[in-house]
Amino acid sequence: MKRMDALRQFVFDAPDEESWLELVLLLDDWPQGPELDIALEYAQHHTARWPEDLIDMPEEWLHSLHNPRQPVHPGLAMARYLFLEHTQLHPINGAIKRLAQTQRACCLQKLYITEAQHTDPKDLAALLRAPHLSGLKTLQIKGAPRRGTRAVLEAFADAPFKLDHLEWSDAGLDASALRLLLGAPCLSKLKLLDLSYNNLKATGAQRLLELAPASLESLWVTHNHITGPGAGALAQFFEERSPNAWGYIHNNPLGDEVTARLVASGMFSAMELLELNNTGAGALTLQALSEATFEDDLEVCLELPGNTLPLRPLAPALRHLSPHLVSLNLSGTGIGDVGAQHVASSKPTHLRVLNMSHCGLTSAGVRELCKYRYYRVNGLELRDNPIDDAGARTLATAVAFPNLEWLDISDTNLSPDGVQRLKSAQQRLWKDMNWLST
Repeated sequence: MKRMDALRQFVFDAPDEESWLELVLLLDDWPQGPELDIALEYAQHHTARWPEDLIDMPEEWLHSLHNPRQPVHPGLAMARYLFLEHTQLHPINGAIKRLAQTQRACCLQKLYITEAQHTDPKDLAALLRAPHLSGLKTLQIKGAPRRGTRAVLEAFADAPFKLDHLEWSDAGLDASALRLLLGAPCLSKLKLLDLSYNNLKATGAQRLLELAPASLESLWVTHNHITGPGAGALAQFFEERSPNAWGYIHNNPLGDEVTARLVASGMFSAMELLELNNTGAGALTLQALSEATFEDDLEVCLELPGNTLPLRPLAPALRHLSPHLVSLNLSGTGIGDVGAQHVASSKPTHLRVLNMSHCGLTSAGVRELCKYRYYRVNGLELRDNPIDDAGARTLATAVAFPNLEWLDISDTNLSPDGVQRLKSAQQRLWKDMNWLST
């Protein structure tokens, strides 16, 4: 009874890391038998109110899943989330197989599986069908079994859980896979679907529009080669579910018209990270950004790398976004010296990080950039531009960036004298700077 008294004390104390560690030690020392099963059931019930990130499974408990020569640790009965990764010492497929067989994981709500290419599709399918995983709400799989995904896709049809959140990335999933996956009853209440780094293409995006459950609010489809009619279907998905839908769509060649439609749909109105890199954004997208609305006090990080941006609509877009912008990435957009002038004239009061790498920026552009004082900017990236010593002189004397903590001006045309000028400025002007790359 002394152990039960100690257990009661731990679970009724205010939940903290010390209480959890004490509980772990107590369960590690508990003899196998019916009393341990009672103790675990009691601990499960009373730690259900504890913060999820506090109940961190000790490594030796997790290792028991990988080692077939030892019993699964009884403490896994308390696990609400598990992170399974593949290592040479602990191959992931053994853990997948044992997790499918053990009844201990009955409280599991979140399961993360990395490097699924090291799993056997039959074992992964058996795990998805395991009755004791009925409480699972979040499933994240990275990769796919080398011997194919069909058996795994078919297993979703028989899965006992109802997921809120599914991520299956870097698995080569295509349109035909979506037909199997999205028809599964376990996804009928899905709220977030992340299919990044797959091979959906245009047909897959159209399939998403047709088959996605009505409950779906967030869709992540970055790096999926979505073009043409598929891009239009993607825009239609977010337009039809506005204003509640949001997601990530970058690194797909969607085209300027579709990217503008996505901005205008309101999908980014509550998002801190507005990623439009490599989407084909242009004049229409900039026009949509100049009219976009955001939640009050929202701090926005705008990413536009890899798009060729026209200069005329850039200025009004930056002025409109200025009250929200804390990070601006214009690398690889070709905006050059005139673009730098537009950045300065937008008076980005709240900006903290500015990236104008590989933009065709010259020393004249640096001079234009330095006509505004960026009090909050602590990070400036100007690498891979034809900036010479005149640009270094401007940066070192203009006091435009009084609070810089890091500056990257590498791969430019600076001479040793220009580099030395910046190093002197680091000691004189930028005393908090901890990284200077020349």
